Amino acid sequence: MKLRNKLAFSYTIAFTCLLGVTFISIYYISKKNRRNEFHQRFKDRTLISFRLITEMHNIDDDVLDKLDKSVVNNLRQNTFLFDSSGSLIYTTTDNAKPHYADEILSSLRQGNNELFVPVDTCELLGVKFMDKGKTYYGIAKADDKIGRATMKFLAVLLLTSFSVSVIIVILLSRYLSCLITSPMTRLAKEIENISPGKLSVRVFENKRKDEINYLASKFNEMLDKVENAFKFKHQFIHHLSHELKTPLAVMMANAESALVENTFDNYKDCLQFQKDGIVELSNMINTMMDISKKENQLTDYDNIRIDELVFECIDEISLLNSQAMFDFQIDQPIEQSERLTIKGNSRMLKIAIGNLLKNAVTYSISQTVKIEVAAKDNQVQLSIINDGNTISQDEVKHLFKHSFRGANNNNAKGFGLGLILTNRIIALHEGTLKYKITDQGMNCFSTQFHVL
Repeated sequence: MKLRNKLAFSYTIAFTCLLGVTFISIYYISKKNRRNEFHQRFKDRTLISFRLITEMHNIDDDVLDKLDKSVVNNLRQNTFLFDSSGSLIYTTTDNAKPHYADEILSSLRQGNNELFVPVDTCELLGVKFMDKGKTYYGIAKADDKIGRATMKFLAVLLLTSFSVSVIIVILLSRYLSCLITSPMTRLAKEIENISPGKLSVRVFENKRKDEINYLASKFNEMLDKVENAFKFKHQFIHHLSHELKTPLAVMMANAESALVENTFDNYKDCLQFQKDGIVELSNMINTMMDISKKENQLTDYDNIRIDELVFECIDEISLLNSQAMFDFQIDQPIEQSERLTIKGNSRMLKIAIGNLLKNAVTYSISQTVKIEVAAKDNQVQLSIINDGNTISQDEVKHLFKHSFRGANNNNAKGFGLGLILTNRIIALHEGTLKYKITDQGMNCFSTQFHVL
């Protein structure tokens, strides 16, 4: 069953039950009230008649009949009056003592001052009363034709109202269910138009703050994540193939050169080149895997001291190159650690900063690198400066592009991919990487990160 039909059916059943219970309650309350009101009128009218009879012994029957007709809401009752011994002393009919008289008189003698007994459509009233020290028993029989007619009219009225109301609520619930589910129907149709080739399509979000709009917004958020996942997969494969194509081509050319010049020294140089290339490829693959985890939000963050991370990189580079010199300067006291603490993945940031330091040492003329750490407001800046040949403005535009090596490379080893990976790692940590030439004509790579 469709949701709109289920809503319409539920509304109809709920309203029908509620209205049915309400109308039935009205009918039975009215019926009970009608009976109580009839009993009271019946009792009052009967007592008046009995007292008139007992006080006016010689009253003519025609007078009583005229009195009955003059009373508003005349009940047209039959009246029987008995003395204390149970003998009939007055009746409004020609009939003798009725067959039900003995049973009612017996009940009245047992202590009941009044009682009502239903007989078919009529009511019997038995009363016990005192007049001038004498005890009398009266029995009256009446039919509430007006009351029964009124209840019959009420039943027809309620039944008609119930039928009309149910028809109206069926139509109204159908309309309301269509009105309520129309945004969901439109949402479903819009979802049908979304495919792997159309992940940029978004479903419509109305301005109302209802559940349908909330569902649409959450679905759009999910589409954003799915689209990003597809883009990540495509870009990762594209970047990986692009990043590996150049170093593999260089290594293949080196192997072909070794096969042509088959001397021992040439073999040794080629093998060393291949080893260095494989190590760099391994580092590159590990770095790209870390980047992929970060882009897919699978990497945990740590609280990292930027100065301590720089010292770790300096120690590792010094072990590999004993001639490398580092001049470390910081403008904040070491004890103010909160000014130098950032949040990120320590391994990835270590690779990024290590690449910057290695490049600075490699391209430096004196193999001396100046490192400056400065904290300002909610940011920490790391500047890495060397005295190597500067990069031209035309080359700066391509500095962070794939497999680019500037004219100042001095035949340094590598494939020109370090800055690409470094820039991506820093960007993933919401940082920036820039290159500039200092006033002293030196190369300066500066990074900025938000502190905790």
